[in-house]
Amino acid sequence: MIEAGIYMSGTPPYGYTNVKTGIFSKRGIERKKLAILQKEAEVVKLVYRLSTENGWGGHRIAKYLNERNIPTKKNSKWTVSVVNFMLRNPIYKGYLTYNKTSVKKNGTQGRVGSKEWVLSDKPIEEIIIIDEKEWEKSQKVRESRIPEMYKEKNMDYESYPLHTKSDALFTGFIKCGYCGSKMNGSSSRDRYKTKEGTIKYGKQQKYYRCVSRISNGGATCNQSKSCYRRGPIEEMVLEEIFTYFDTLEKVDLTKKINDINNKSKSEEEIKIKDLSNKITKVTHEFETLKKEIVKSINGSSSFTPEILSELINTKEKELLALREESYKLNEQIKKQKYDYNSMMKMKELIPIWKDEFQKSSIEMKKMLLAQIIDEILIYREKIEIKLKIIMEEFLKYAKELKVDDIKSKKIIADYCKNGYIGL
Repeated sequence: MIEAGIYMSGTPPYGYTNVKTGIFSKRGIERKKLAILQKEAEVVKLVYRLSTENGWGGHRIAKYLNERNIPTKKNSKWTVSVVNFMLRNPIYKGYLTYNKTSVKKNGTQGRVGSKEWVLSDKPIEEIIIIDEKEWEKSQKVRESRIPEMYKEKNMDYESYPLHTKSDALFTGFIKCGYCGSKMNGSSSRDRYKTKEGTIKYGKQQKYYRCVSRISNGGATCNQSKSCYRRGPIEEMVLEEIFTYFDTLEKVDLTKKINDINNKSKSEEEIKIKDLSNKITKVTHEFETLKKEIVKSINGSSSFTPEILSELINTKEKELLALREESYKLNEQIKKQKYDYNSMMKMKELIPIWKDEFQKSSIEMKKMLLAQIIDEILIYREKIEIKLKIIMEEFLKYAKELKVDDIKSKKIIADYCKNGYIGL
């Protein structure tokens, strides 16, 4: 019934209510359907917006809702689990779902993994609260918070920062250039006593510090000092990034994007054709060997049963490996489509990026930076900015066109040598 798009009644999710349909079952029970509750739907949109635009996790969103006295459907407080369940519920993109929960042996209700859920074949337009693209983006933001998943998934997931909570702008991107460990934002104040015996505090100092150097006494980090002033670092890196965008505004990137896309498509087509031919050949060999089984049994085959069995097992493994390779290639092609869309989106964003960035919240700034920065490495004598592949390609193209020289990394190195960032 769910797969067919028929609502099975029950307690409606947050954002919805049950309404009568005037349609009765064979047992005379009137069927109901879901209808959007506009007031709750606005909260659902807010929750997804905080997730996709600010990069917030369930804990921060729940706290935000509770601080504003927004009640749940049961008129209780929001919890991390409730928010996270909302963020992964396909109902908000219009899909009815079944088997999201199960009853344990002790009688308590537990949640079932999303892979076990049963979804309707098609979305129901009248119950869509969240656009499917935004819903999918929210999943990627949430999953990017899990380091293991962040590494295993394709580049799609690398467009989102792992953390947006810290007020340090580059937390999540910035690393120690000496040991590769993450650097966290921190702060301190000088404490001193006046002649009168009064305790006073100096101006707050904000800085980035190497986690490895602090946590284990420098056992895995050989730099002499571990702290770097946040202000100069952020100022210099942003100035560099703004220069990139000023440069790219002078370039029509449409041709470059199409060239990259067409080259990738051509390479993928060659790989697909080659792989398809291999699969056809190995499949034919596998089937031929299987036909030899009967001959081997009655003694008319040139293969003994033992040799034949070994050959069949080898071909079967080879075929499975080729099919796995084919699956990965198809996934790569899907990703290529995403990359093309990302490049076009970045092209449209370039003229307004600086303005959007400057007027955004710290969370939004981190989300914007995550689209272009891979990592920032800090040394005593220099700062290295490693960009996403798309930005590197764009800037390389601008250089080929001999657009105004992009600001040299040497300037950042000079700032460092003059002692602007060290503590």
